[in-house]
Amino acid sequence: MQPEHSWLLRRLVGQDFVNKRLAELGFGRMSDEDFAERLRTEATFCRRFLESIGGRFTDGPTTYGANTWFTAWLEVNGYYSSPYGNPRSYRGFHMTVPASARLADARDPALFAFYEMTSTVLLAKTRGPECRTFAQRLRSDGYEGLIYPSVRDPENGLCFALFLDRLQDGIVLEPVTGPAWDGVVTSLLSSEPAR
Repeated sequence: MQPEHSWLLRRLVGQDFVNKRLAELGFGRMSDEDFAERLRTEATFCRRFLESIGGRFTDGPTTYGANTWFTAWLEVNGYYSSPYGNPRSYRGFHMTVPASARLADARDPALFAFYEMTSTVLLAKTRGPECRTFAQRLRSDGYEGLIYPSVRDPENGLCFALFLDRLQDGIVLEPVTGPAWDGVVTSLLSSEPAR
């Protein structure tokens, strides 16, 4: 099921991670404007910044996103097995993925049958080696990523694992700042988070 338009995903990254990754890339702190400009204009900087340090399907350079801020928030907190912290300690990003990206869809039972994967393994709270093997096989078959139901928001959430070694171009990462980010934070802190 390919969309006719680009996928707009949400990604949350801890501010500590942002600072660490900038230091690894040889930069100190930078303004939101400079940071956004580098993400837009320097593909290597953007790709290196996108790379996740772990995750269910990380068997090579991979990044993750979600269809809503709420899902992203639940997934980030679940990954770190932490109680819900303050979303102000995170940076938010819109991540646009082109419609042409070849994404396997784990909501399709035929995909499970073909790859001998089960939803029980895929959606387990703990990340088993089967998920990495699944990702390796998808990569080998030319997929550029995977759409899968959120483990922590199964009724409404979708997550995306994007294989950065396969999806060479086309991901646009845009920081969400100022009043727009303040609105997301307020929503996540409220009893009715924005989806």
